[in-house]
Amino acid sequence: HSTGPGIMHKLQQKLFDWNFLNWWTDNHKMATAQLMSTHMADHAHLPFEQLPDELGRVLSLYNITGSQWDAIRSTAYTPEGMTDRVITPDQLMDVSEAQIDAIISSKGLSPNEANRIRIRDELETNLRAYFTDRVDYAIPTPGASEKKWVTLGTRAGTPLGEAVRTLMMFKSFPITILSKILDREIQGRGNENMAQWALNDHRGKFNFATMVAGTIVAGYMSQMIRDTLR
Repeated sequence: HSTGPGIMHKLQQKLFDWNFLNWWTDNHKMATAQLMSTHMADHAHLPFEQLPDELGRVLSLYNITGSQWDAIRSTAYTPEGMTDRVITPDQLMDVSEAQIDAIISSKGLSPNEANRIRIRDELETNLRAYFTDRVDYAIPTPGASEKKWVTLGTRAGTPLGEAVRTLMMFKSFPITILSKILDREIQGRGNENMAQWALNDHRGKFNFATMVAGTIVAGYMSQMIRDTLR
């Protein structure tokens, strides 16, 4: 029998509305997306091969390489009321037919209207996926993978499903840290396994140590504030 589909999730979201966590998160995501957009535009003068290693590697995760990057970087512009240039997905409609044909040719396809429509849609999808996914990494946000661990495959609205969701109500954030942030620091610079990261990625180890130190300090400060309030 159903006890109300997703009732614990709804209560949790209502709590986050009341304590302004949703507002805080949304504003951080908006600022992060704007920063990413400006960062891309700052490199719009460079061909893909000359991009900084980390930017090029991340873009390639979303199939943005070579001719696709050439098309995207050509749309950099300065919005009214701003001083910095940005790159945004809505401007991809202005990509020239010649640039679309270059992408088509790089894929070994014939430049016909059907392929042009498909490539334009693919180009916009890839750029939107880049912004959406990397924002969720920058502001740790649970995704489908984390939801699987939080719900353990149970159905919302069932007694078992609601019991699991009650027990795991505030566990999605630490699970997200483990699955996204630690994975990013270990494999985010091209490492294929833990051993390669430990032996070669000195910057990754420094970032990891900094993050651990920061969480320890934050935890200590949080406990000290609680003790002081008591």
